[in-house]
Amino acid sequence: MPPQDNTEERILQAATEVFLQYGKDGARMQTIAERAGVNKALLHYYFRSKEKLYQRVIVKLVDRAIKAVLVSVPRDGRFRDFLTVFISNYVDHLATTPELIRFVLWEVGSSWRTPDKAATIGTIFKQAIERYAGGRNLLIETIRRAAERGEIRPVDPLQFTISLLAVCVYPFVARPLLEAVFPELDVLSEDFLKARKRELVDLLWKGLQPEATN
Repeated sequence: MPPQDNTEERILQAATEVFLQYGKDGARMQTIAERAGVNKALLHYYFRSKEKLYQRVIVKLVDRAIKAVLVSVPRDGRFRDFLTVFISNYVDHLATTPELIRFVLWEVGSSWRTPDKAATIGTIFKQAIERYAGGRNLLIETIRRAAERGEIRPVDPLQFTISLLAVCVYPFVARPLLEAVFPELDVLSEDFLKARKRELVDLLWKGLQPEATN
């Protein structure tokens, strides 16, 4: 029987590092075992195969991300408060977990060759969101309720959700390009992150304002 310690966690951390360094196809179970400080037999005891280990790594990263973003988001009250906290949490997590972005980009990129992969990563995100939001899509429902209350103008909740996620993640996905085009820019700097969050809330909130009635 394997020792009851943090072995599984060490394996997951080592696997994350090795998958990031070599990619899924280039990573070897022996390399992961050596980096985790365990033998290959113990690695297979916990995770059976490289595919299962890879899936666990992605699930762990996605769970951590969804929890970090949603755990402190206000579920009731003003929509602007919800928007402000969501953007702040999301931007902060993206800034501190570049490995999540890399894994998602790899998965989405490879889905052009194997479409079932896109469905897999999508399912992982959907399940994590529902797990931390009581079995519902918190973003869609919160946007819809705000529109019904007249707090924001009528918008397509799905379209707004896609736009919200996109404007938050873009600087981190395009960081090498942006920092090359704008040499003064440091996407991960505290000043940029503060300004980015402030500007996003201002831009999106103004675009959501109900039309003035005469």
